[in-house]
Amino acid sequence: MPGLAGNDLAAQILKVRPDIPIFLCTGYSEKMTEESAAEVGFQGFFLKPVSMADLSKALKKAIDSYHSIGKAGQLDNTAEGKAKQRTVRVLIVEDDKPLLMVFKNFFRNIYHADVEFVLDGEQALETLQTKPDTFELLITDQNLPGISGLDVAASAIKINPDLSVLLWSGYCDEALQEKAKQAGIQMCMEKPVGYKELVATFDKALKSLFHSDQTHHN
Repeated sequence: MPGLAGNDLAAQILKVRPDIPIFLCTGYSEKMTEESAAEVGFQGFFLKPVSMADLSKALKKAIDSYHSIGKAGQLDNTAEGKAKQRTVRVLIVEDDKPLLMVFKNFFRNIYHADVEFVLDGEQALETLQTKPDTFELLITDQNLPGISGLDVAASAIKINPDLSVLLWSGYCDEALQEKAKQAGIQMCMEKPVGYKELVATFDKALKSLFHSDQTHHN
């Protein structure tokens, strides 16, 4: 298409709406394959001409998957479902306000989480020091004004050793992942975070919190 390539457009859209299914249609592409399209976040990849049967099948699959993912956070009787039955208290540290709003709405609307957010590390530590036992999950960007996400996490865990921490960064290489592990961070996610990845990561964090609840009660 003129101006902006389809994969670049998709990347921009997913920053604003990480929940929206996107399909890529192209007549010919040397660089884009089904696998690379999936890495960008496309739900489907088609080479033109596309038959109506193939398109209908793919759309139905995407819609079914979308509704299935949209049920994340609803009640069921599995261990994962029980983990989602109570309100999780989350503190998000992110200086990108549009991105912050996307994730805040995601956690509130999908998981009905009790979400509080701050724009930098100093505010995060001040909030945690004021309310040390309020939050169960801390999600922080690595590149923040002033204190880095790693430093925020290390200080936060000292304040509340039971706090689960997720780190996201525009570049989450092996060195950062190792530093995150040493700081006590459970997971390191690379931006842009796809909707399915975000759901899977948060589900994993909820399972960890649920098992922690069981351990404390036993």
